[in-house]
Formats: sequence, C-alpha cells, structure tokens
Amino acid sequence: MNWFWIASIGAFGIAIHQFSLAKLARFGIPINLINLIIYVGVAILLGVYYYVFKQGEIPQFKEKEILWLSIGAISIFVAIIAILESLEKAANPGYVGVILSTSGIILTILSLIYLNSSIDLVKGLGITFVLIGAICLSL
Repeated sequence: MNWFWIASIGAFGIAIHQFSLAKLARFGIPINLINLIIYVGVAILLGVYYYVFKQGEIPQFKEKEILWLSIGAISIFVAIIAILESLEKAANPGYVGVILSTSGIILTILSLIYLNSSIDLVKGLGITFVLIGAICLSL
C-alpha cells in the first residue's frame, strides 16, 4: 500500500477520533479525563505496536534528537488541548476538522524551508483550495 492510502486511513482515523471527542465532551465528560483515558490507551497500543512490529529495539537518542522529541511532545500536548476545547465549542466538529487540515499547509511550508522538499503546480493548487475552504468555513 502506498503512502497516499496509508495517509487516507490516518485521515479517516483522525476524523472518527475528533467526532468521538466531540461526542464525549457533549456528554459532559471532563476534557482532562477524556485526554487521560484516550492517550494512556494510545500510549499502551503504540508500545505494543512498536514491540511487535519493530522488534522492540530502542535506539540511543542523541541530544539533538531529545530536543526534537521534546518539541514533538509539547506541540502535541498543545494541539490536543486546543482540539478538545474547539470541539467542545464548535457548532459542528467538521468545522474543526477543516481548520485542522490547514496543518498540511504549515507542514508543507516548513518542509520546503527546512527539509528542501519540492512542490509542483498541482500540490500548490491543493494547498490553495484547502486554505480557501478553511477561510470559507470560518466566516
């Protein structure tokens, strides 16, 4: 299976995840408890996945890698809190999903600058359409 289909499965998973978070928040379950239960479960599942499919080898991390692991952990913490708060307040969880899709634009720009990635006309048009859609939904 190529990267596009694997990423599409991930996108579907994120959509279902966001919908379930919105539903849980509307049931009145505290956001911090939702976070705790879901992400502890995810941490356990990722540990099992890593051990089973990656033969459980844990690399020795260098200082620079530890810095980026910390940046990744802090950024996902902020993202989780922001997503849960916005899902609780949004009229439709789909609106939140569309705004979150703009992260692909940020990722593309960072990749162009720091990872020397390239972009063609079709991908540029796709980014433009995502941005226009996000702006239209936020009006």
